[in-house]
Amino acid sequence: MKIKKMLAITAALVLGCFALTACGGSGGESEEKPADTSTEAYSVQLTSGNYTVGIDIPIGTYNVTVIKGKGYVYSTSYDEGSINANMGIDDGSGTYEDSFQNLILKEDQRLTIEGPLTIEITSEKAQTKNITPRETKGKECTLEGGNFTAGEDFEPGVYDIKAVSGNGNVYSDNMSEGGINSTMGTDMAWGIYEPEFKNVDLPEGTVLTISGVTVQLTPSASASDGE
Repeated sequence: MKIKKMLAITAALVLGCFALTACGGSGGESEEKPADTSTEAYSVQLTSGNYTVGIDIPIGTYNVTVIKGKGYVYSTSYDEGSINANMGIDDGSGTYEDSFQNLILKEDQRLTIEGPLTIEITSEKAQTKNITPRETKGKECTLEGGNFTAGEDFEPGVYDIKAVSGNGNVYSDNMSEGGINSTMGTDMAWGIYEPEFKNVDLPEGTVLTISGVTVQLTPSASASDGE
């Protein structure tokens, strides 16, 4: 009888373990929740900078309207639905577009605005809940003329760069990969200088070159707030 009881208990334990495994109760990691891809109306004004879709702005299809200034707007993808345009208030020259319809912004793409330009992007169906907050990295510092290497002269990170004094050029050797290539300054009378450039990615080893202007680097905040 004792042997039969032991066999019955062993069988019950085996079946119990099998049931727990089948039901995902083995103590393993829980599955990630799927992204919330629900949509709603969204609108935000953007100035000079790099804006990553899914971090700074939601995934969606947008209409772009110039608010003020002149500059250049482009997205990293040259697929159908991208943008690559000189934008500004219409001055009659035919050089600038003051609006752009149906710009498609997909996850991880980057929208870049260059020049002293402010635009508004508006979507009726943006994935506002499918946003990943930016991990703030870096340390605030002020730099003037010279070549500065991330990790040696300042901490690597993603920065908002603001002109403090003077007028000149600021560029990084990763300018086409989320860096910067900008004419920056505090003299707004000329209409050519950018007072600030947002979300500049300066990873370890990147060289930032500054001439003619003093700038302040501040770690970039998280996602933009829509209206």
